[in-house]
Amino acid sequence: MEHIYHKGKYKGERWKHLRPYLKRVGNKAWRRDAVLQIAEELDWDKLAVAPKRKRKRKPKIRLKITMCSARGFRHSYYRSYSSEKAAEDAMRRNTVERVFIFERNILIEKK
Repeated sequence: MEHIYHKGKYKGERWKHLRPYLKRVGNKAWRRDAVLQIAEELDWDKLAVAPKRKRKRKPKIRLKITMCSARGFRHSYYRSYSSEKAAEDAMRRNTVERVFIFERNILIEKK
């Protein structure tokens, strides 16, 4: 049933060629009806599946970055990074003067 494509009511019978969008819609309808048909033939108890577990997201790394521009102006901004590598790349920039890591309460100063 997985790979069979029914050409009845799901496909425009009068058309020679279907556009990809309409094929996609027809395939979706076919898959939905096929699943219902299989479910009717089998017992619902056999089809009971454990619910999917949600994956825990990694905590984001929050930083306060203070930068100094070429003219000597300082400005700070708060930023969150999903990986340590991305955070380290942000800290490694030439214009960064100070970085505060909130999770660890660490202040890093560059000179």
